[in-house]
Amino acid sequence: MAALFSIFFYPFFFLFSSPTLSTRNPPLYNGPCNLLETPQEVVLFVLAIEDCQLLDASCAAWYRRNQQMNLSAMLNNRFVSSSAIVVMGGFVVNVFNYVFTLLMSRILGLDSFGEVAAMISLLTIISVPSFAFTMLMAREVASRAAGRPSEIHELFIFFRKHAFVIAIAVWILFLALTPFLTRFLHIPYTPFFVFSLIILFLAPGALQVGTLQGLQEFFQLAKQNILGALVKLACALFLVAAGFSVVGVMLALVLAQFATWLYGFLTIRRKLKGAEAPQAAAEKPGFQSLYVSLLITAFLLALISNTDLLLAKHFLSATVAGEYAALSTLGNIIVYSIGAFSTVLLPMASFARASEKGQESRLLFMSLSIIALVVFASAVCFSLFPAFFISVLFGAKYLGIAPVVGRYAFAEGCIALSIALINYFVAVRNTSFLWFVALGIALEAFLISYHHTSVAEIATMFVVAAVGMLALLFLNLFAFCGTVRE
Repeated sequence: MAALFSIFFYPFFFLFSSPTLSTRNPPLYNGPCNLLETPQEVVLFVLAIEDCQLLDASCAAWYRRNQQMNLSAMLNNRFVSSSAIVVMGGFVVNVFNYVFTLLMSRILGLDSFGEVAAMISLLTIISVPSFAFTMLMAREVASRAAGRPSEIHELFIFFRKHAFVIAIAVWILFLALTPFLTRFLHIPYTPFFVFSLIILFLAPGALQVGTLQGLQEFFQLAKQNILGALVKLACALFLVAAGFSVVGVMLALVLAQFATWLYGFLTIRRKLKGAEAPQAAAEKPGFQSLYVSLLITAFLLALISNTDLLLAKHFLSATVAGEYAALSTLGNIIVYSIGAFSTVLLPMASFARASEKGQESRLLFMSLSIIALVVFASAVCFSLFPAFFISVLFGAKYLGIAPVVGRYAFAEGCIALSIALINYFVAVRNTSFLWFVALGIALEAFLISYHHTSVAEIATMFVVAAVGMLALLFLNLFAFCGTVRE
C-alpha cells in the first residue's frame, strides 16, 4: 500500500513547477528565452528562429544546439504534471460514481437496478464510435498545435457539422431498434426513450473532449468530468426520491451529459476566441479512412477489457459468474487508476511527433515505466492481502476468488501496458498494431472457449492471452522503431 500511495502522490511534487529554458544564454542575447514555458511556445519560437525572424545567427545557432534538450525536459515535466491532474480528477469522479452505484443499488431495489446496469452497459457499447471521434480529434489537434495552431479552429468547425449530423442519424437508428431492445432486455419503452436522448450529445461531446485533450487542457477536462459525475449523482437522488425510479436515473444521465457538453462548449469557445473563422469548411481528404481505423481501435479496446467477463458469464453458472465479475471489477481498478498516463500520452506524443524532435519515444518510455511500477506494486499488494481488498469492496461471500486475485492483477497490468502502447501507436500514426490486438483478443477467446471450468481456469487463460498480446505489441513497437530509423 505504501508503494501505491507514494507512486500516486509523486507527480504532485511537479504539479506547480514551471519548466523553463536553460539560463545559459549566449553573450549576444539575454531576451525572452527564459519566458517560454510550454511546448507550444517553444516550437513556435523555434520556427521563428529558423525563419530568421527573431534573432541573429549566433543566438539562433546556440538555440538550435539546446532546443532538443529543453523541449525534452519540458515535455517530461508536463507529462508528469498533466498525468497528476488527470489522476486526481479521475479519483474524484470515481468517488462520485461509487456513491452513485452504492445509493442506487440500495434505493431502487434489485430489479430496477438491474435495468439501470443493463442500460449503462449498453451506453458503453454505443459510445465506441464517439470514443474513436475523441481519439481522432486529440491526435489531429495535438499535431496542429505544434506550429499550426491556426488550423485548429478550421478543423473544429469542419467536424462540428459532421458530429451533429451523426448524432441525429444514430439517435433515429436507435429509436428504430428500441422495440427490439425492450423485448430482449425486458425493459419498458419509456426508460429507453429517455435514455436515447444521451445519444444526441455523445458525438458533439466527444468532439469537444478530443479538442481539449489535443490542446492539453487536462485541468479543464478534469473539471468537466467532475461536473458530469456530480450532476448525475445529484439529479438521480432528487428524481428517484420524487418517485421517477428508473426513468429518473435515465433523465439524470441525460442531464449529466448535457452539463458536460455545455461546459465543453463554453470552454472551447473561450479557447478558440480570437481565432480567425474559416471562410468555408473545406473537405478534409483522408479522414474517413482514418476514422475507420480509430473506430476499429476503439472497438478492440472495448473488447480487451470485456471479452473474458462476457465469456465467463456465458460458460459459468450465475453464482460463479458473479464471482468472476467481482474479480474483473477488482482488476479493472488497476487499469482505471493508471489510465491517466495513457490519456496524457496520446496528445503529448502526437505533439512531440509533429514537432519532429524525436521526443515521443521518451514520453512512451516514461509512461511505460510509471505504469509498470504501479502494476508491480499493485500485483504485490493484491497477492499479499487479497482477503482485505475483497472484504472491503465486495464482502466475505466473495472470498473464494482470493487465490486468483494476484495473477488476475498481473494480467490487468499487462492490459494497462498494452493500452498505453496502443495510444502511442495512434499518436504516431501506426496502424499495424491492429492486427496484433485482434490476434490477442482472438487468442483470449479461443483459450477461454476450451478452458472454462472454473474462475481460476478462466483467469489463467486471461493471463496467457494478456501476456501474449503485450509481447506482440512490443514486437510491433520494435519493428516500427526500426522502420523509422531506416
